[in-house]
Amino acid sequence: MELLVFPPAPNAAKVIYFVREKGIDDLPITVVDVRQGEQNSDAFKRRNPRGTVPVLSLDDDTHITESLTIMEYLETCYPSPPMLGQDALEQAQVRGAERAIEMNIFLRLVRIIHATCSPIGLPPNPGVAQLEGNRLPGALTQLDATIGEDFVVGGRATIADCTLLAGFQFAELVDYDFGLRDYPAICRWHANFSARHRGALALG
Repeated sequence: MELLVFPPAPNAAKVIYFVREKGIDDLPITVVDVRQGEQNSDAFKRRNPRGTVPVLSLDDDTHITESLTIMEYLETCYPSPPMLGQDALEQAQVRGAERAIEMNIFLRLVRIIHATCSPIGLPPNPGVAQLEGNRLPGALTQLDATIGEDFVVGGRATIADCTLLAGFQFAELVDYDFGLRDYPAICRWHANFSARHRGALALG
């Protein structure tokens, strides 16, 4: 297997955090530099015609191209430590938490950033930025009331932690201030969980 990523990209980042939490040390990770257009090369397009990262290439030349699907596949291959829940109830709690974070925080941050200061040069879209910016505080307030000190849900890292940190790191990449300091419980979580992955997205 080989994992192809551009670490600063939020969907790639969540998979990188997942792999690190899993301790999958034998998985080769290759950086696809989207700044240089490497995702548009014929070689990469054979792996993912959409030209997006991450991509998990399997030994039989099969390619998995969605971040959540990649994590689900790796969870099956490397079941310990479990990061999608051990039983039906825990799986529902983890997946519910991750889904809420992705839809209400992660994607809103991504949309705001691309609508205001897109690192890939997308044109400004003030309407989108205002709409998502108005909705983001409510989602953060809800999460602040339930998040754990070390992990989003339960007593260990899950895909919910990976998705949340990936959204936050994307905001940090472009110095977008979304008022994290106003949510003390999330701040405690962020300090603890981000410390586990310091330097994880370095390109060098």
